[in-house]
Amino acid sequence: MVDSLAWLREQVPPFDWNLKGDPQGITARDLFDHPATPFSSMDSLLLSLREHRQWFHLTDEEGHQLDPPELSAADKIWVSVRQTPWAS
Repeated sequence: MVDSLAWLREQVPPFDWNLKGDPQGITARDLFDHPATPFSSMDSLLLSLREHRQWFHLTDEEGHQLDPPELSAADKIWVSVRQTPWAS
């Protein structure tokens, strides 16, 4: 079984603090559509992003931070990796 956190961290580009207001990273849809995705559904991907949210910036198309508990498969979610995890 593939470690989902390790897989996500390999696929997701780093967050760039110098870019303001632009979407960064890769969309959750592109992650799910990746041929080697370890996720069986979009909901399982979103669950993993919520569980490991200290490692990722989750933003909308305008660069606004999204609230992980409110994520849904219908949202256009951009994912980028934090330089270091924040403490929750």
